This record gives sequence, C-alpha cells and structure tokens, in this order.
Amino acid sequence: MELEAYERDLSWLHFAQKVSFECESYPGEIFEGQISFIHPVLNPKTRTVKVRINVNNQDGRLKPDMFVSATVKVKLGKNGQMIDNSLSGKWVSPMHPEIISDKPGNCTVCGMDLVPAEELGFTKVGDTKSPLVIPATAVLITGKRAVVYLKSKTKPGIYEGRTITLGARAGDFYLVKEGLLEGDLLVVNGNFKIDSALQILAKASMMSQAPEDDLIIFNTPQEFQKDLENFHKAYLDISTDLSKDKFDRLKLQREAMEAALATIDPSLLAVGARDPWIKSSRLIELKMKHLSNSASLDQARVRFKVLSLLMIKAIEQFGSHLPIKHAYCPMAFDNAGAPWLQLGEAVANPYFGSGMYSCGEIKKSYGPVSSPTQKAPELDHSKHMNHKKNESTVIDHSQHEKHQSVNLSDNAELLLQDYLKMQQAFSHDKKPDGPLVESLSNSLQKLSENHKLITAELIKSIAHMHHKDIESARSDFEKISLVMITMAEAGTFKSPLNQAYCPMAFENKGASWLQLANKIENPYFGSMMFRCGSVKKSFKGSEK
Repeated sequence: MELEAYERDLSWLHFAQKVSFECESYPGEIFEGQISFIHPVLNPKTRTVKVRINVNNQDGRLKPDMFVSATVKVKLGKNGQMIDNSLSGKWVSPMHPEIISDKPGNCTVCGMDLVPAEELGFTKVGDTKSPLVIPATAVLITGKRAVVYLKSKTKPGIYEGRTITLGARAGDFYLVKEGLLEGDLLVVNGNFKIDSALQILAKASMMSQAPEDDLIIFNTPQEFQKDLENFHKAYLDISTDLSKDKFDRLKLQREAMEAALATIDPSLLAVGARDPWIKSSRLIELKMKHLSNSASLDQARVRFKVLSLLMIKAIEQFGSHLPIKHAYCPMAFDNAGAPWLQLGEAVANPYFGSGMYSCGEIKKSYGPVSSPTQKAPELDHSKHMNHKKNESTVIDHSQHEKHQSVNLSDNAELLLQDYLKMQQAFSHDKKPDGPLVESLSNSLQKLSENHKLITAELIKSIAHMHHKDIESARSDFEKISLVMITMAEAGTFKSPLNQAYCPMAFENKGASWLQLANKIENPYFGSMMFRCGSVKKSFKGSEK
C-alpha cells in the first residue's frame, strides 16, 4: 500500500512503524501494516512524501487503486521526543530495510553487511516520563506567540496572561516546552472573553503585547557598562572552556557570575530600564544555575546555548564595555545552528570544541570600537596554542585573522575547514551556500601553484557549485575529495582525518571522501543511506 504523508507529519514516521487504516469498501473494519520505506524526495506540488506500507493481503480483499485513510499513533516523552524501541537490538540492511535480523550478518538480497538499527536512525529511545500537556482550548495563538491565562495564586479572581512555548499538538492537547509548571491552573474555556475585556480597557492583551523579537535598546551610561565587565567575563570564561572541551569549572564560574551580578547597581539606569534589567539578570542567573549542574560536556553545551541567547539579548539591550563578538555556527545541534559570544576575531567554537574548533563566523561586534592604531583586547591565544598540543584537532586561525598575507599551511587548513563543512552539508542533504563555495574556491586558487591536481577547470566548476542541483554538486564534491585525499596522504593537514569509501555512490561506481567522525556520514547519499560505506584509512595529522 502507498500512502501520502504531509510534510508536517514526517517527524513522527519511521521504518517498521505500525499503521492502522480503513478502506471505503469495508466500512468499520480496521486493517494494519508496517512502514517499509519512506521516499527521500518531497513532492513540491502536494507537499507530501510517499510512504510504502507492507500489508498482509493473502485473501486478496484489498484491490489496486482502492482509497484508504491511515492513522499512526506515536508515544511522546517528557521533552516531546518520540519514544519507540521496537527495533532496538536488531540488525538491518541499509539497502533493503525490510531485511531484519536479530544478529549481524549479510543482506539476503544484495549481500551488504547488516548494521545496527540504531545507526540507521530507526530506533528512538527517550525519557519515558510523560510530557507536560495542556488542552488546546487553553491556548490563544497569535503570529509567533502562544498566550495562556493563569489563575493567580495570591490574588483571588485575578488572571495573569503569559506567553509560552508550545511543542507538538497531540489530538486535543498541546505539549508545553517552556513557560508553565505542573500544577499551574489555566483558563480552559472563556480565555477569549478575558482577552477581549482587556482589549476594551486598552490594557495588555494577546493583540497588544510587543513581539518578543522587538527588542527595546536602552541608552545605558558608561559607568553601568563598566559594572557589567566582570559579569560578561564570567560568561566568556565558560565559552572559552567549552571551546577547549572543558566543563569542570562551571560551579566556580556560576559563583563568579553571581558575585558580579551582586555588584551591579540598577539605580544607575534610567527608571524605565531598571525593571527590564532586573528581569533579564534574574533569568540569566537561573539559567546559569541550570548550566552549572550539567552532568556531561554535551549537556553543558545544550544548556550553554540557552544561556547564550539570553546574554546576547542582554548585551543588545544594555551594551558592553568589552569588545565582544557575536559568533554563529550553522552546524551546531544537527545543523539547527547556535550563537555565542566571545572575545577576539578568530572563531573559538564552544559547541564542537576540538572537533571543529574554527567552525562558524563572526556575525556582529559589540562594545567600544578600537581605532586602527589600537589593539582590541582579545582572548589569550597562547592558551589555545597549548590546547592544540594536547588536542591535535584544534586549529588556530588567529594568525590568518590578523594578517592579510597567509602562508601555505594556513590556506590548507582554511581549505580543510571549508571542505568539512561541505561534507557535513551534503551528508544532511543540503547544498553548500554561496559564501562557503566562494571561500573554498579562493583557498583552492591560492594552493593551485603547489598542487598539480588543483586545475583551473576544477576551480571554475567548483565556483558555480551552489547554483547546480544537489546531485551535480555532489559530483563536484567528489572531484574536490580526490584532491583533499592526496593532500592528506602527503601530510598537509594538521587535523586527524578519516578516509571513507562508499561502493554504491554514483550508480555503484564508488566514491571516497574525508571526514572527522569515526562513524560514516555519507555525503553522496545523505539521509537516504547516511551510514553506507566504511572507513578505509586514517590520517593522524601533521604538526608542521
């Protein structure tokens, strides 16, 4: 059976999932099947994806071209994630997903090695605690905001409007990500009456509340901005530590931030800016406590993103006495992207650390602007250099940022970082954007005199990669990969790399590429066969 799934429902569908469906020919009768294949391409006209279902039809009651209506039920965890371990511990063929085994072996159809179902993304195991949900009737949705009215715990008969963050809708309920706690009493029916009464009285309502992204910028005095210096430094120390794969000083940094906040005098601000500052600083202090209790580096990085968003908003509103940079990495958290603040022009990525230390770009600058003859305060780059001796994947491009004339080694490292970003983009079915293509082309041009494989024809082809369809762009990526592998074999790069190979790429012609990860991240098939291939060779990296 073939179904059409809407784009919004794709996150809830996965291989081997049970599907219930009804057929017009047999009203009231429920049939069942299992998902055997989800088509990798979305139909741009219908905004749907074809989903193939295996159905037992031995009696022949289901006929070709019959219409059916199908339903999938999904169990959700505390954070709104899908919970399904039906294939946990199973082995699956990456080419023929209907071939499932309890142990390792070969596909009975094509002979490929079976791989753990977890590696193919077919199992999703999460926190089994129930999520926080509220009735859909309790929510007033306007634009990007969702507003609810809560019963006051201290004032009888008083209701408070609050903006919350919603998760997925599950039937007649919404999952709540942020803004409410279990036990809060909401208005379920009649919230429109409350909101309408507020509008008539010209008071704050869902229609009159300012959007959260409309930031009010306050003209803060220099004395107040100087008071913020130690507060900002406490945050910047966390950013530096995470970029070096460290998180063992979080409690000390929390104490430093709390001590700095205690010395800041809100009376220095204009009357209208005092309450916004107090609310902002209290929320930052709360998220800092949350961050300081992180049990792992990965958990700390997730919580650091939340803190960074608040810090960026605070600096936008109240300014900074330090020359702080607003940096952004588009590849953080599975390409969802994440921002942070740092000192210095050279990117020091807190989300990847030594994995991709220089991944990202500077988006904006805050604080006083230094004159050309003055050197703005920067992070201690000697610490980064010491870190590089211990972690061979750390690449320091501070010299490239400081000088227009860069040496051959610098160009090679810039080329590698652009190449790895491109490999990640293709493995997630995304074409590299124009700036990335331009940066890679420039690096190739600078290295062309020293590497015979870098021809003018190759550079010309690469320069237009972002204008081509994704399959043509992947073909160009293979050409770059051959050059990069040759350079890696010659010990050109400082970073340790893995040379991977997929025998099925380009209609079974096969193709190689370089990547940082030990597990396969296939740029030629992307999500269709993300783990197809094997690591053929590893390069330790050069200290030259």
